[in-house]
Amino acid sequence: MGKRIENDEQYKKALDWLITTAAELAGPLADPLADNTTKREREKKIAVYERTSEHVRRYRRSEMARMFPGLRKVYRQLGWEIDDPGGTSNGA
Repeated sequence: MGKRIENDEQYKKALDWLITTAAELAGPLADPLADNTTKREREKKIAVYERTSEHVRRYRRSEMARMFPGLRKVYRQLGWEIDDPGGTSNGA
């Protein structure tokens, strides 16, 4: 899935990037012709945005599961993956 978020600093940086990128993708200047962005570049940015969003969600779920171990069962029932402290991902 790519690079995982390892700590709160990376988590905050990823959130900041998501906010900035969401504004770029959804704002009035998001027209590819307006800012010389090709359709392919825009599609690539959207794909990176989606992957980063998933990393952020997974990191947050993992943190919540560490604080509240009972959530692992709930996450498993929902089919949501979390990252184990050892660096592997699983279905909780």
